[in-house]
Amino acid sequence: MTLAFSVFLALILVIELGAGIASYAFRKEVGGIIEKNMEKGLQNYGIEGYKGVTETWNIVQHELKCCGAQEYLDWENTTFASEDKSVPDSCCLSDVEGCGKGILSMSQEQVPKIIYTNGCLAKLSEVIEGNVAALGGVGVGIAFIQFAGIIFSCVLAATIRKGYETV
Repeated sequence: MTLAFSVFLALILVIELGAGIASYAFRKEVGGIIEKNMEKGLQNYGIEGYKGVTETWNIVQHELKCCGAQEYLDWENTTFASEDKSVPDSCCLSDVEGCGKGILSMSQEQVPKIIYTNGCLAKLSEVIEGNVAALGGVGVGIAFIQFAGIIFSCVLAATIRKGYETV
């Protein structure tokens, strides 16, 4: 059983290494995928049945101090802004309800005084790039622990087998 454990643990380690290598190989495409999904999420903001999308956008914009995917003008072509040319209140510099109303019809000189104008894609990329080293370190640590588990289980299996041979 301990030998089977070590084989399954080795299989899991190989799969994890494959996933890590694949993610590194396709890292350039990840930005495009994130951008596409952010823009898709903008279209579903505030629509019934997409509560998770709406809450996620509110959290991202508020915490990263940004608005829209590329810039705040991304909200122009959404169903949320179609009626009153508004952006979500989570784009606002201060937590005031209704502060995003009519922003898209204001002059570009007034807008930075009320909302964040930078897009969230660049800010999100900065956060991800800042945490890549930590994520890689955690991955290497987990791989090391799994490798040690494989070695120890093989040694335990050999010791158990040797114990049966001496009896």
